[in-house]
Amino acid sequence: MRGRERRLREQLRSEFGKIPAEQGFLWRTQEDVERYYRKNRDTIPANEAVDEVTWSDLSLQQLYDRINTLQSFAGEQLLYQELHRIPQNRGETERRQAYMDFFEKEEERRLDAQVCLWRLSKKKEYYGVADYIDLLPQQRIPFIKLCRVLPITLPLLFVAAVVTQLPLLFSCVIWHLILNVVVYTIGKNRYEAFLDALYGIAGTVQAAHKLDPMLPAEEGRREALAHLWPVAKKASAMLWKKQLGASGDIFGIITDYTWGIFMWDFITYDKVMKGLEQHLPEYEVLFRFVGEVDLCIALASFRASLPLWCRPQLVREGELSMEDMYHPLLTEPVTNSFSMGKNWILTGSNATGKSTFLKGVAVNVLLGQSMGICGARQAVIPDLAVVTSMAVRDDILSGESYYMKEIRYLERMIRLVSLPGGRRVFCGIDEILKGTNTAERVAASIAILHFLQQQNCLAMVATHDIELARRMDGPYENRSFGEQLGETDVVFDYQLREGINCSRNAIRLLSIIGFPEEILAEAQKNLQNH
Repeated sequence: MRGRERRLREQLRSEFGKIPAEQGFLWRTQEDVERYYRKNRDTIPANEAVDEVTWSDLSLQQLYDRINTLQSFAGEQLLYQELHRIPQNRGETERRQAYMDFFEKEEERRLDAQVCLWRLSKKKEYYGVADYIDLLPQQRIPFIKLCRVLPITLPLLFVAAVVTQLPLLFSCVIWHLILNVVVYTIGKNRYEAFLDALYGIAGTVQAAHKLDPMLPAEEGRREALAHLWPVAKKASAMLWKKQLGASGDIFGIITDYTWGIFMWDFITYDKVMKGLEQHLPEYEVLFRFVGEVDLCIALASFRASLPLWCRPQLVREGELSMEDMYHPLLTEPVTNSFSMGKNWILTGSNATGKSTFLKGVAVNVLLGQSMGICGARQAVIPDLAVVTSMAVRDDILSGESYYMKEIRYLERMIRLVSLPGGRRVFCGIDEILKGTNTAERVAASIAILHFLQQQNCLAMVATHDIELARRMDGPYENRSFGEQLGETDVVFDYQLREGINCSRNAIRLLSIIGFPEEILAEAQKNLQNH
């Protein structure tokens, strides 16, 4: 084993099960990572999709970064897509769990796989493979027939000149050589623009070829390798020749143009393009396989780095329950246990933990179903889509007010739960309709909550409106978070309780922060007169 690989393996061994360090300078951008998902998101069913509002509400980009110990572009792009999807096919989650278990137990196999994936790399150009594949017909060489003829006519003309010794034929050989060099030089600039993406495809196939023996055979994978392995070898030969030509030494340059005169690059490139066009579905199989291996190793490391985790029991219907649940982005969490069979309203004063609890439940429902990991001691999760309305912000550029943005978020939630024969939906709402006046807020909120109660959904609604919680008591169960008020401080225990919390702490928090006494006195007076 070479020294560089040995050092890499030791680094990977030491990093497994640790919180990933912040990544330094990267050639690729976030937009590069998103390209595969942007291409495929319209194929994700509405009741499986995690939309952009929910993504933002639940800080899923931070969760992505927390999981990301990935070694390849395929792994990064697949993780981004899969965090936007909650599959109804539980077989996908079970396969991921099996992969995670295997790589956690088989350390040397895991390191072999990670080295293989590291060699595939995160080169910026590889992230464009998804777009490159869509444009394959446009990337064929338009003068390929000429490229096939020129390598034949040149040696024939040379033989004829040697045999006949006619000066005219020798002149024709020279002009033919010049023509070949011109065609090669012009064509090289065109096809080399696409070579990096092509090498990403070839590298993916080669990685799949090395990873395949490590894991149980799956339908379609071996067949895909059989079809694409010859294509990958041709592309690798092109990469070798390109590196030789780019070496800068005289031997490399002569070799490059000698092969170029006989159009080997273009003919091979065309064969590779044709092979890819014929087997695009097979490439998708291998891309997902390579990405899944990378993803599952990162997930195994992620779950090992958590203070507490479990493999959830995934059921078709029934109650949502978790024991010692916490938000997986917290390093020193306070846990809560709960069982939820009907809709809830969460009350509690400021900073008591309502929003964090709500987000923690939603994230664990998503992560448990898509990745088979929960931040809890035990969890039972019924089949649920997830949609939220939490971190609402007004939009200055579009001119939309806070309230308009909020009701748009809620309307999309209403549409999702109203799909005929649709999947049951977990609806997470934080501070419902707080962008309008109290009277209309309570009236409209009651109407919305009554509507959700009649749909196939499980709603958890956090609010400061005690009146709303009281009027919905019965159809909804009330749960709350509280605090202990001291003379000079407020102590939060972040523990879930039954019932409604009617306490208020906003003015006390002003005092603790250090607001002037005249403001505090007037605030208390106004409260008493309210």
